[in-house]
Amino acid sequence: MPYTALQFDIKHLGCIERGRFSLKPLTLLCGLNNTGKTWAMYALYGFLNQPTAPSGQARAAALGLDGVCEQLEREGTATLDLSAWLSSYIGKLLDECHRGMKRRLPEIFRAEAELFERSQFNWVCEQDTLIQSAIARSLEYRLTLGSEGKEYLRVGKPHGDPMVKITLLKTGFPELPRLLVDLLISHLVGRTERRQAFLMPAERNGLHLFFRELRNQRTALLHHAAKEKIDLANLLRDVLRSRYAEPIAHYIDWLNELPVRRKGKNGPFHVLAEDLKRQLAADSDPT
Repeated sequence: MPYTALQFDIKHLGCIERGRFSLKPLTLLCGLNNTGKTWAMYALYGFLNQPTAPSGQARAAALGLDGVCEQLEREGTATLDLSAWLSSYIGKLLDECHRGMKRRLPEIFRAEAELFERSQFNWVCEQDTLIQSAIARSLEYRLTLGSEGKEYLRVGKPHGDPMVKITLLKTGFPELPRLLVDLLISHLVGRTERRQAFLMPAERNGLHLFFRELRNQRTALLHHAAKEKIDLANLLRDVLRSRYAEPIAHYIDWLNELPVRRKGKNGPFHVLAEDLKRQLAADSDPT
């Protein structure tokens, strides 16, 4: 199961007055046009790809992580009992996620904040289920920065072990509390850098036809603005206002990266694809 303990309450989101659904290995949202399927799917996509987390030292203190951060700065290593931490702070953690997700909704839909004044997209979970799934999964994280790939932070725990070991390799690291909270929430959701949500929108046929033209038009517009000495600040603001909803924008970015991805022939997926092509060719050979 890619995600565990994930259930969501929706209120006043688009045309959805109220509802609840759970994420399963296969989750289908069915219904007539204009019944809120896209609203629910976009909100879910936004949550899965960026689990909302508090930020800063004050939020870390509210979630009991200030002591861990101080120990890391002082000693370079610290441990966190994930089971005990969740048992003590699960309520505050969810409250912060709900407030953060409400702030994120206008960004996800690229719409005015007034549309979401009454909206809620809340993560609902049972404490025992969440703790069990978080302990069952392993956690492995390395933060490297700079052209030389220097390692700054290392976080890990094996399967079935509640103890998270954190190692800070460079002191004075900025935004350490925010980074730790973001990382822990991502682990609770089941999200990793190699396993992110990917949405294939219903508009993908049109996007495949016109995404290059859209990219060229924006490039030409910026080039013209620079040449004519137009106010770039105002132009950039207008461009940002015209952005697509976050899932659509990410899909267009993925389309733009396809030529580079196709050149990479050393990854495991390329090997699997080549094996599949050979098997299909052999099965279709009438001899």
